[in-house]
Amino acid sequence: MREVIISEREEGQRLDRYLEKYMPDAPKSFFYKMMRKKNIVLNGKKVSGSERIQTGDQIKLFLADETIEGFRSGKEAREVDLGAQHLSQAKRPTNGAQHLSQAKRPTNGARQMPQAKRLEKGARQGKIELQQGHYDRNLPPLQIVYEDAQFLVVNKPVGVLSQKADRNDRSIVEQITDYLADNVADDTFRPGICNRLDRNTSGLIVAGKTVRALQDMNKRFKERTICKYYLCVVHGSVLKKQYLKGYLEKDSRTNKVTVRQQPGPNSVPIATEYLPLQQGMYQRESFTLLQVHLITGKSHQIRAHLASIGHPLVGDVKYSTKRASAFDREQLHQRVQLLHAWQLIFTAHGKEYVWKAELPDNFAQVLRRLGIETKQNSI
Repeated sequence: MREVIISEREEGQRLDRYLEKYMPDAPKSFFYKMMRKKNIVLNGKKVSGSERIQTGDQIKLFLADETIEGFRSGKEAREVDLGAQHLSQAKRPTNGAQHLSQAKRPTNGARQMPQAKRLEKGARQGKIELQQGHYDRNLPPLQIVYEDAQFLVVNKPVGVLSQKADRNDRSIVEQITDYLADNVADDTFRPGICNRLDRNTSGLIVAGKTVRALQDMNKRFKERTICKYYLCVVHGSVLKKQYLKGYLEKDSRTNKVTVRQQPGPNSVPIATEYLPLQQGMYQRESFTLLQVHLITGKSHQIRAHLASIGHPLVGDVKYSTKRASAFDREQLHQRVQLLHAWQLIFTAHGKEYVWKAELPDNFAQVLRRLGIETKQNSI
């Protein structure tokens, strides 16, 4: 267990911001979990992280010293040390040291989650708002497509993870959590995302702002009551709408999937529907802009399914042919797949909701090069 006494220099900060500086290598979710379990308390009381710390406040960390020091390798941690006073095991209050497993913790109960409000109340939709993410300045600004009391919908850029793969990653989840930390009244609930996209797939990500909203939206995605539409550019001319079925099998070693027509021991059934929107041409090569209705929603499903019928996505080095990949790289200057989670449609409380995400710049540039003209809101 470690105790920290807040100095005048540290006064006025939010507790969660202070903890991020004190242990800069710890994921943000770690702090909220420890606060919920009362492993981190302020002046002997359970906290949510939104409290403003004052001079003389006492923060107790019911954590092993090895855990604390493991998260304190950054420069910010050393700077925090200059302001705060530490009462480690070598310097304890006179009432004696307590082992982590024996330490007495506060017993006040957890706050009850508030009832979810109607989806449409206080909603914002329309023009995308850019919120500068202060969790990681290297990430693009958070693009908010829609927000109400229940949900936050953002347009994820190409190259940004939906969720972190390891401790040092920064993802859209951290950006959303950071944004909502200052915009959600219920500080005991940590928001989560309801759908995921590959790093190089752009488009709509939905986050729940309450427990009820998160559970409701996760259920909708699981039961496929949300219509999910993607836009992509493929090699070749696709002339008619088609409904594809098959079986997808994943190789975890290569992180690659294979589409088969017959079921296998480790395969799962998939269904994909696509509709050609416009044809394009460049350097005597034909291309098609497709609207894809993702019915089952498995990993790499769209990319592998279209490649299996001879129409690989532009920029998709994993599933495309060598010839097509070379053309994409040398002529179209694309090294990532042109796949965009464009639209979500569902009904709640008797009202239909339609969310759309604007195309990223690299996608729009390729369309112009192929002679395909689109209006963002009328594709």
